[in-house]
Amino acid sequence: MRRDEVLHRRVIRRLDDGAFATIDELCATQRCTREQLEAAHALLAQRDVRVDASADGWRLVEPLELLDKTRVESFVSSRALGRLEAIEVLDEVDSTNAHLFRESPIGIRVCLSELQSAGRARRGRSWISPYGKNVYLSVGLRWSSGLEHAQGLSLAVGVAVAETVSSLGLSGVKLKWPNDVHVDGAKLAGILIETSSIAHQDPVVVIGIGINVHPWAGADAPSIDQPWTNLQTALGRRVGRSQVAGTLLDNVLDCVERFTESGLQSFVERWAQFDALAGLRVSARSAHEDLVGLVEGIDADGALRLNVEGNIIRITSGEVTVRPVPPGENTPPRTSS
Repeated sequence: MRRDEVLHRRVIRRLDDGAFATIDELCATQRCTREQLEAAHALLAQRDVRVDASADGWRLVEPLELLDKTRVESFVSSRALGRLEAIEVLDEVDSTNAHLFRESPIGIRVCLSELQSAGRARRGRSWISPYGKNVYLSVGLRWSSGLEHAQGLSLAVGVAVAETVSSLGLSGVKLKWPNDVHVDGAKLAGILIETSSIAHQDPVVVIGIGINVHPWAGADAPSIDQPWTNLQTALGRRVGRSQVAGTLLDNVLDCVERFTESGLQSFVERWAQFDALAGLRVSARSAHEDLVGLVEGIDADGALRLNVEGNIIRITSGEVTVRPVPPGENTPPRTSS
């Protein structure tokens, strides 16, 4: 971690109670010069951390809780912690997924970061990742059973995420196939699972999860091209990011263990409890085919079961886009030649 990053984290921790601190006090307690403090202030501004600064002192405009590794671990079972190779909490990284691929985990390795400069989402999209607002968590591990046995893992992880936010008191949580987590039609969390094959070694699987925790109105917010929400808004109260991260990690580690033992089959009923599309008439569009039918859940491989004129069609993840069909719209099934 760079020196200016270390200093600006210390300054945030000093100010996170919302109280005013004089310049002299900050310089004394942080053992820095005024010039170094100004450099930290510039980094805070760059990261959209709003500080009420005057010639006399500073205070945070709004609370900002940095991730605390010890507190994160307090929400993870001792059994799960014992299985981990390492947990890293970074100040900034390009992508937590990319970081774990570079680390090439031997066992199970976890990465959390306050900020992602190049966060990734499905289909090559970016995941907007402001500083200190959300949870960006990746879990990397060796997949000894072969990647063909990882099919459906993203749906199982979706169940773990949905159960995590539900356990925090959130109601109305839904899973939009294949693995987006929604509340009242707005996206709360997303999942990206990536794999890498290495010659003569077990492949690496990295599970990346982003959960929106606090409201944010930074410069990149208008570029988000879909309705989205956050835990604080949905719950009507603040919730600690370290608690969210620790609870999520505990559930994901349990999910991975269960999935490696029995695959997606043990998650199908739990998925059904959160299924946002069950019983809806939807259109499933891909590059080669447009289908309209009624959703009848998922199967043991994670495919969406679509009833098209009495025939069950399996829709696999890939590049298929599923959208509910508005009432009254009657789009006929069409198969391209």
